[in-house]
Amino acid sequence: NFVEDEKAKELKRYKLSEGDIVFARRGAQACGCSALVKKDDNAQIAGTGLIYIKVLEPEKINPYFLFLAVSNEQSLLWLKAHAIGATMPNLNGGILKSLPLLVPIYEQQLFIVAQHRPLASKILLNRQTNQTLEQIAQALFKSWFVDFEPTRAKIAAKQAGQDPERAAMAAISGKVVAELEQLGEAQLAQLKTTAVLFPDGLIESELGEVP
Repeated sequence: NFVEDEKAKELKRYKLSEGDIVFARRGAQACGCSALVKKDDNAQIAGTGLIYIKVLEPEKINPYFLFLAVSNEQSLLWLKAHAIGATMPNLNGGILKSLPLLVPIYEQQLFIVAQHRPLASKILLNRQTNQTLEQIAQALFKSWFVDFEPTRAKIAAKQAGQDPERAAMAAISGKVVAELEQLGEAQLAQLKTTAVLFPDGLIESELGEVP
């Protein structure tokens, strides 16, 4: 959600800064879940559904370490258990201030942060990669088994007096036939092996035309 500049000025006391830790205030599932405000989030304003911690002395408490401490499973369970209300749990400042935390000396905080940051970045990258691969798989499935693009390419090529196999190879690779020569021998061989598997005709069925 966005607000106009004038409204943002009125709400400037709720503007979030890098290192702030925001919590979901309400909801059986969301209550107590938290997020660390990053450098690129400098235009965010905490709405009424959020409550947040601002680290006033980052030279004593590292914000990233504090985020790790308040977002771990033990802290989350404590916050949910102490939230007010059974059907719609709600957090307030008093509950947050009462959250028991074990805070090591500053040097140990920095060591923990240095170990955790690369792992967290790697996990995020892996999740993004998996999401991309899943999208590719879904697109392939739709192309091959819903829209029957390789089969339709074969049919169109046969009707035009062209090579159906090459047309299917182009459809599978997302290229035009002329671009296939730019591919390596191994990739061409793999495309050819896959293209052979697709039929070159459609028949009527209860679901419509299918290979």
